[in-house]
Amino acid sequence: MYKYLENTTRRPELFQEYTAKELWVDEHISKQMLQFHLDGENDIASRSSSKIDKIITFIVEKLKITKNTDIIDYGCGPGLYTQRLAKIGARVSGIDFSPNSIEYAEKEGIRNGLNINYIVADYLNYQSQDKFDLALLIYYDLCALSPIQRKKLLTNIYNSLKDDGRLVLDVLSLSSFKKRSETIKLEKNLMNGFWSSSNYFGIMQTFIYEDKNVVLDRYDIIEQTQTKIIYNWLEYYDLEKIMMELKESGFKLESYYSELSEEKFDKSSDEIFIIAKKT
Repeated sequence: MYKYLENTTRRPELFQEYTAKELWVDEHISKQMLQFHLDGENDIASRSSSKIDKIITFIVEKLKITKNTDIIDYGCGPGLYTQRLAKIGARVSGIDFSPNSIEYAEKEGIRNGLNINYIVADYLNYQSQDKFDLALLIYYDLCALSPIQRKKLLTNIYNSLKDDGRLVLDVLSLSSFKKRSETIKLEKNLMNGFWSSSNYFGIMQTFIYEDKNVVLDRYDIIEQTQTKIIYNWLEYYDLEKIMMELKESGFKLESYYSELSEEKFDKSSDEIFIIAKKT
């Protein structure tokens, strides 16, 4: 046990493991994530319904979305953005590697009479055969990826866009990074049974990489028959860094905001919303 705890509490190498997919494809965990998505009142897995409504209104007005606009939502989850955009009349596709989320999104689309093209796939490996006017990458997806993965995803998105197509994304800011701190917690059935349908002990640790503006939340889920380790990485940005990464992938920053509901930017905001154009 001592050796296990020693290894568990040792600071991992930066981006040495990537296990985010476990959150979305594990049968039990993905169902928990879907419930968080559909809550509508909290910001755990996606923004609250009222915030999403404001974001959609801003996008529609700012980018002049019409029934002739082709849109793809990368990491669409259960279709919270795709359904709202389809109701406006846009031609919408959504991609996500969670079968549970896509199944829910498809059923909701049919129930509401919406024609939305949903794709079950890992967007790091997906090569779209269609071209779009607008791509969405919303709720800090870029922050959860390593530099190599981010470059790969931005290239995939670039290739999926029409000439002069646009990308709307958000990232966590350095202001938000400064609020994080290192911590460790041991609890039976950590997060109220979120990680497994059977009893378990959960160790949750937060590691801060000050020189890289990266935070790792590591979860060790210890059951009677197995142990699962989940690495949740988050990289935090300033404007210069996100502009550089977008430029390296062929995008030009057009505008940026603290919230996609108002025409201003506050450096103290915890997030940065970006509208970028394919060049």
